Amino acid sequence: MNTLSMPSDTFSSINSIIERDKTDTPYKYSLLQSVIECCQEYPQYASLNQQTRRIHIPTGLCVAKWLIYYYPFFLPGTFIAMKKGERNGNRQITFRPLFQEVCQYYEKHGGLSVFYDELVSGNVSGEIRDTLAKLISQIRYTITDNPMRHLGYSQTGKEYSVFSLEKKPAAIKKSDTLSLQLLIERCGSFSISSELYSVFRELGGFIIGSGCIAQKWMEFLQRQNTDSGITDGELMERFSMYPVSERNVSDAAKLFHEHSRTGACSCVWSGQRLNESTLAIDHLLPFAVWRCNDLWNLIPSDTKVNLRKSDSIPNPLFLRERKNEILECWDLLYALYPERFEREITVGLLGGVFMDNWKERAFERLCETARYLTEVRGYADWRN
Repeated sequence: MNTLSMPSDTFSSINSIIERDKTDTPYKYSLLQSVIECCQEYPQYASLNQQTRRIHIPTGLCVAKWLIYYYPFFLPGTFIAMKKGERNGNRQITFRPLFQEVCQYYEKHGGLSVFYDELVSGNVSGEIRDTLAKLISQIRYTITDNPMRHLGYSQTGKEYSVFSLEKKPAAIKKSDTLSLQLLIERCGSFSISSELYSVFRELGGFIIGSGCIAQKWMEFLQRQNTDSGITDGELMERFSMYPVSERNVSDAAKLFHEHSRTGACSCVWSGQRLNESTLAIDHLLPFAVWRCNDLWNLIPSDTKVNLRKSDSIPNPLFLRERKNEILECWDLLYALYPERFEREITVGLLGGVFMDNWKERAFERLCETARYLTEVRGYADWRN
């Protein structure tokens, strides 16, 4: 959806909330960061209520973000306090025991990347499935009943003054397959004002950057762990962890390398025929900017062209010039990995519905995302 007007007082208000709202957990910071990232990365799930002029967003997208954020802090070994006094066994945050159990399991089975891969793909092992389902429900409740309830109270003296709860959550059944799509469908939804959505969409990178949410969150954790023996470097390492899986890229690489050996693989950007020595796997939207290893985002490129493109964003007009080549790659990937490709492009570009015209709709969303990253976020654009 298009961004709307962005009054400066809305930006000032959210900065004031970050500074003044009292907190004894990092929930305020993780809520704001997750909502900002959802506004920027998943606009296809943001819907405008014409009557209230509020933007509705699935709560499950925030739950998925929290699973990434908090996993590094509950790894076996060093105890990292999430609130004052927690290290002594008192006032424990509610989802710590379940999260520790999930971390203990996945640290024996590949770590954070495997955990997130299995959740996104719907391949969570039966050994940990019930524990993870309970953790998801507990995080969803924590988000809606704690920071969403209290954020903005310092300014208005009212609960739910920034966020409104909209669609109620539905229970996760024993027979349900845990996946990102299930979180989107079952965790309910919330709304924010259209003005705040515009601020998050257009200026969110500044809000969560140096000097604001990320720094405040780190300072909070440092205060809670002053006497624990944990260094600032260790905290930063946990804070910076992200689920990056080479397995995701290798599936696309396998397909395109097989085609290059038969002479049937060409560079999407230049049209040059590729062989084993000239083939590189490129991201349509650079991973450094858009952390996505979904199949739809992986294409064959000439190694020299890939180096020239680097972390720049393809110009939307250039994307349209190369549309046929991009769609041909999507057809190949869809034919070889139908379930995974459909699942990833449905969440990543289509906004929850896979239909007969999926290619046109997904391509338009890709072009709109490229436009957003260059015109709104200010990244350099590129054409070969």
